[in-house]
Amino acid sequence: MGEYAPPALLGAAARALHAQPFGNVVTTNIPGPDVPLYLLGAQMLEVYPVVPLSRNLTLNVAVLSYCGQLHFGLLGDGASGRDLQRLAGGIEDGFDELHHAAVAPPPG
Repeated sequence: MGEYAPPALLGAAARALHAQPFGNVVTTNIPGPDVPLYLLGAQMLEVYPVVPLSRNLTLNVAVLSYCGQLHFGLLGDGASGRDLQRLAGGIEDGFDELHHAAVAPPPG
């Protein structure tokens, strides 16, 4: 949407998102580059996204792909973000389950 919508429309949508009373979690998936990036000759090995907290948005889960890998950024406020380690563990467990299902022989 960011490529096509006028900046004023995006600004209004962002303000509405932060003021709405119906949810407090933002989850985003951002496709990153599939080729390595460099700065002053040094290759960037990993990159972790950060989505800032604001108003009633108290938990943010961001996913960024880079060179064939997924990197997760979890951010929570003091009250709502107490279980970020548990959430991270659940994400890891979920990927382990998916991997096991993908490599398991078909039933039968």
